[in-house]
Amino acid sequence: SMQMVAEDRDHVGAPLIFLSERGDLAARLEAISAGGVVYCVKPVSADTLLDRLNDQLLRESARDHRVLLISDNPIDAQKITASLASLGLTTQLVTQPLETLQSMHQMEPDLILLDMDMSSLGSLDLLMGLRQLTSIADRPIITYSLHSEASRQLAVLEAGGDYLLNKSLFTSHLLPTVLHALQRRLSWSRKLAQLGRRDTLTGLFHRGHFLEQLRESVE
Repeated sequence: SMQMVAEDRDHVGAPLIFLSERGDLAARLEAISAGGVVYCVKPVSADTLLDRLNDQLLRESARDHRVLLISDNPIDAQKITASLASLGLTTQLVTQPLETLQSMHQMEPDLILLDMDMSSLGSLDLLMGLRQLTSIADRPIITYSLHSEASRQLAVLEAGGDYLLNKSLFTSHLLPTVLHALQRRLSWSRKLAQLGRRDTLTGLFHRGHFLEQLRESVE
């Protein structure tokens, strides 16, 4: 059946999810070759299947979010804004780094893109300053630079950045990285919300959440 799907996968627009009794690596690789994005081994619980389905929905919902771009290079900024717009992402550009906080309060971005080669202000210092803000503690910060050697990457990670992209590979790496970062944030937010609704030992809903769901069902 996987071979049949593989032959027709160009005509399938929806994500492919495989349920199988096999859990070996060969079966998983075959599913990936057929275009599968999720592979579950039977028996699979309803909660597990719903989690995997939600992860795929989050991948699509990540496209409708806000990005704050901090850069003093208008040419790069124009290209980045156009690329993000192709995914349905709204971008606000900050050309003066000291105006970043004002723009953040106005926009409340879901993700921050930071140019590490700005001449007007030390980008590493700005990155550290942003990470001190509790209001964006869970926001991904993607940085990019002409210099992405190991020492530079380590400095970015220590300062609070999540990614460092090389400008020479920017065109091919930017969009997948942005989508991955947004999807990861949404996934973690959903899982944290679930922890607040369920007892970690029994897996049952907390009384407050159960009564709330019951009230909504009755209404």
